[in-house]
Amino acid sequence: MSEEIRVLHVDDDPAFVDLADDVFRADDGVDLTTATNMDDGFDLLENQQFDCVVSDYVTAPNGEAFVTTVSEEYPDLPVILFTGTAYEDIDNPEVRESITDYLQKGSTADPFDSLSERIAAQTGTDDWETVTEFDPRNGDSFVVALVNALREHAGELPEQATPLGDYLDVEAAGRILESATTGEQRPSVTIRFAVGDSVVRVDDEGAIAVRSP
Repeated sequence: MSEEIRVLHVDDDPAFVDLADDVFRADDGVDLTTATNMDDGFDLLENQQFDCVVSDYVTAPNGEAFVTTVSEEYPDLPVILFTGTAYEDIDNPEVRESITDYLQKGSTADPFDSLSERIAAQTGTDDWETVTEFDPRNGDSFVVALVNALREHAGELPEQATPLGDYLDVEAAGRILESATTGEQRPSVTIRFAVGDSVVRVDDEGAIAVRSP
């Protein structure tokens, strides 16, 4: 990236903020600014320019969530909810509607790597190429779409292909199919896996993307 992505990270756990700061300090693609409470977060938003906001489920005494206020006052700013709370346990519809993406802490082996990718995707700075899309509601086959993407864009021919079960997180793939089939509004579920020298990404909106070296 030619320019760093300016990210505001708000979390009321100082130790986790310090950990995130250490991780992203080594990432020359992200310029991370941190705050451990809502007031400091709003002060930073008022006085600095940011490309994206990452926040835990931080709330004011009246129960209003930081992400909800940010989305109201800065509607063009992507907001990623990065929290230990499972999405199903977020019972405030305003919070669900105010965020542009969601990632649960501890849901992947390297949550900061996943977060970095979400930030890049939300700010339009990622280098993924969407190669095909599928919609189960229109009768599209997830398996056929994925195999075609692997064969045509990741360099594997059918007779050379490894069984899909060896590539995929089966549980995550099931969640993608469920979300794409029902059309339920919820932040994205994404799976990634390596195929040769390329990486394939599938999300629950039916997009299959490839990133090549």
